[in-house]
Amino acid sequence: MRRKLTALAAALMILVSVLPAASATGVLNIKDMSRDQWFYSAANYCISNSLMVGTSNVSFSPKNDVTRAMFVQTLYRMSEEKYTGKSVSFTDVKKKDWFKKAVDWAAA
Repeated sequence: MRRKLTALAAALMILVSVLPAASATGVLNIKDMSRDQWFYSAANYCISNSLMVGTSNVSFSPKNDVTRAMFVQTLYRMSEEKYTGKSVSFTDVKKKDWFKKAVDWAAA
C-alpha cells in the first residue's frame, strides 16, 4: 500500500510539474522550502492554486510521506470540489475528519 501511495504521489508531482508556473506568492510564508529545491515550482503551483495547503501555516513538509487523506484531498481539489452529497462509511474515516468530503467524493 505504501508503495502505491508513493507512486501516486510521484505521479501527482510529475503532473503538477508540467503545469504552467504560478506566481511566487504561493510559498512566501513556507519555511521548509527554498527556490533551489527541485520541487519548488510544482509545490508553489499547488499552494498558489489551492491544490495543497501544506501541513501548517508555515510548513509544507516536503520530506514527509503523502497520506491517503492528503492524496484524496488533492484529487478532490483538482476536480474543483464537485461534492455529490453522498456519504459513504469507512471504519477509518470519521464524520469530523478534514478529508471526509474528499473521501465521499472519491467513493461516489
